[in-house]
Amino acid sequence: MRAKERRARGGSAGFTLAELLVVLVILGVMTALSIPTFMEFYRDNEARQTTEQLTQVLRFAHQESIFKRKIRTVGIDFETDTYYVKADPVPGYSWLELKKRHQTPLPEGFEFQSIYFPNREEEEDSDEAFFNFYPDGTAEPVRITIDRFDNRGRLQNRYIVRINGVTGKIRVKEKKDDEDRYF
Repeated sequence: MRAKERRARGGSAGFTLAELLVVLVILGVMTALSIPTFMEFYRDNEARQTTEQLTQVLRFAHQESIFKRKIRTVGIDFETDTYYVKADPVPGYSWLELKKRHQTPLPEGFEFQSIYFPNREEEEDSDEAFFNFYPDGTAEPVRITIDRFDNRGRLQNRYIVRINGVTGKIRVKEKKDDEDRYF
């Protein structure tokens, strides 16, 4: 139809203001209802990425110890909430021994809570803890606890990273409140 014919019949070519407002209100309600779902998805994805990144660094240290036939030491700094692989010392340069490779901070809201060594008699009380991966594929058995806090500082999730001493296998699991066993 032509525009003159449409006008003659009384039809309109567009939407009324009321129709546009109804559509905008519906879109606003749908957006408001979906924001919490998107925020939860984002937080879950961030937690998954954080634990995956830690696992990758630990696997790197494990594989490098096997391939290079050298002990690889991983350090966890509780003050800065970072983890790293210690670099090989350079003969004659003791200050280079402190170099940290693959130093990675935990994202905001994540904290290293504790580290447990089942084979050590003493308790780790220092600001840094170290454990080893060995050239024969074994590792020092370790259980690392990482806590995640919400914006108000309340504990939101707890993740347990376990390194098997015999196989060097690294496993991560989210600990539920009602679970007594970690794995």
